[in-house]
Amino acid sequence: TFLVLGQYQSAAEQAERAAGIYTTELGAGHERTLEQRTHHALAISELGDYRRAEQELAAVEALYRESQGENALSTAQATARHAAMLYHLGDFTGMAAEMERSLSVARAVPPESREEFEQILNGAAAACVTRGDHARAVELFEESIGMLRAGDQGPDRYLAQTLANLATCFLWQHQPELAEPLLLEAVEMQRLLFPDGHMELAMTLQALVGLWHSRGEIEGAREVAVEALEMCRATLPAGHPILAESLYLLATLEYRREDYESAERLLREAVAIRDRHAGEAPVQTFDAKNLLALTLSATERYEEAAELYRQILPALEDAYPPYDLRENVSPELGKTGVRYDAGRTFRSIGRHTEAEPLLILAFEGYSAALGPGSPQAQKAVRELIEIQTSLGRVEAADAWRAKLVAPSVDPEN
Repeated sequence: TFLVLGQYQSAAEQAERAAGIYTTELGAGHERTLEQRTHHALAISELGDYRRAEQELAAVEALYRESQGENALSTAQATARHAAMLYHLGDFTGMAAEMERSLSVARAVPPESREEFEQILNGAAAACVTRGDHARAVELFEESIGMLRAGDQGPDRYLAQTLANLATCFLWQHQPELAEPLLLEAVEMQRLLFPDGHMELAMTLQALVGLWHSRGEIEGAREVAVEALEMCRATLPAGHPILAESLYLLATLEYRREDYESAERLLREAVAIRDRHAGEAPVQTFDAKNLLALTLSATERYEEAAELYRQILPALEDAYPPYDLRENVSPELGKTGVRYDAGRTFRSIGRHTEAEPLLILAFEGYSAALGPGSPQAQKAVRELIEIQTSLGRVEAADAWRAKLVAPSVDPEN
């Protein structure tokens, strides 16, 4: 009951207490014990403790496998819940393997509850997205939506979630025209289901913010981003990772609007939350810190920005996984962008020995991914010419100058 009401601290306390009693009275592998341990894990995950929740769900899955067998439906459901938590920790490979195993069992032994099968089906689709199999993900999401619409029960929580998931998949495929109507339908449905606001509605609004931002609709995106952030603050505990994502999204818009004071305030709060969840979602942590450094640079606080880059650059390689959820996008671009921004900052304060190797790597990264004549690669060339000129290296400056090409578009735009 506490879980349904969103009172997650109370839910965690009661589930932990019940699990302890059931363990003593009925045994560690009894279904009631495992059910309460699952409730406890779900509650603490809602409080943002993904690491501990994953450990609990892994233990529950192992006990189901031991007591019920590999091909039991209850084991498949436990596997799906564990896989979902691996997603939150960024272990997409582990998540994909777990979800495929869960879906295979669920198709062989269909659950009695439609909701249970929908959860497994959606999890398998999400796993396909994480490994870049977007076509398969769309197929599974559309299968799920078809089943849910056939129920014809009016606004449906799982249907709204699945619509939003399919929309996100289309966004990864660079098809915003397919994503937008799905997101708008999901938002309309969730507003009816959750008139006082809910985390699920806030997350759908966040996806809509990203879509409108990508189209340059800054003011409309900002209005929705403010609503999503207010909803996160009202429905989530302080320090929750999803709150950090909402803070970051609004900060990106304030940065675009050149409201650097608001952007900095939001980013510092987001970074503080991310740092408390060290090891979880490292890419988002780096993105937030990188934007904070850019914000500091925009207000000519280059020394502060440079110090922030010195903190994050040593762990850059480990922060970005060897793949990108977006179709046909190299994960190296994220790292290349951080190197360029850091190199430009160091160059701005005359730290040429720190700037030069970063900008060379940035030029090489942009050239490999986008071509040496791309606006991004050409910006790196111009920064390197500035460095060589400042150091009096005439021949080196000329060598970089020879790499300049006539721009087909404004490199700064």
